[in-house]
Amino acid sequence: MTPSFIIVKSSDHKNTFYAYHLTLLHSDGAQPFIHTETINISEFELNEGNNSITFPITKSHCQTLYANVIQLETMLAEAISTLDMKDYYGLSYHCYKVLSDYPQSNDQIVCSNYDNDTINLKGTLETIQFRDFAGNHIDYKSLGTGLYKFVIIADLAYFGPHHKNPMQITSLQLRISEVFHQPMDTPEQINPSLHH
Repeated sequence: MTPSFIIVKSSDHKNTFYAYHLTLLHSDGAQPFIHTETINISEFELNEGNNSITFPITKSHCQTLYANVIQLETMLAEAISTLDMKDYYGLSYHCYKVLSDYPQSNDQIVCSNYDNDTINLKGTLETIQFRDFAGNHIDYKSLGTGLYKFVIIADLAYFGPHHKNPMQITSLQLRISEVFHQPMDTPEQINPSLHH
């Protein structure tokens, strides 16, 4: 059976007119997650002032993550293309036109999380659970160069006009749920980009 998304809830997007936030589940009712393999990371951006952390990861750095994200984005495009549009009367006319005029362009309606083969995995410091590889809780201030594994929630999507590419009317909103970290043996290599 081909994996697919079902849209279980939609709500008006708070920051964009004529747009929606969609809540997604797998067709079997499970919440969509991505569990990454172990990734060697030497740079990330920790922004305590903004309460956020960002990990830039290239396609070549983790092929499995790339394949999982592209599969979920394809599932999102297919779910959008089968929507009953009468349920989205607040959507912009432009989005209706994209879906009606280009019905075969599913892969083009999604704004990918990858830009130039790099994904910026983001999360909020207050909501991420930081652990070592044994599962013990750690402080995010102890993060640095080393091995990482991530659990990423993929149950939200944006549906509405996109300011850069008019054909792209949806995007998967990925966010980090858990970070597992195993430091390198040489602490002097630790050099995250830190912004207060």
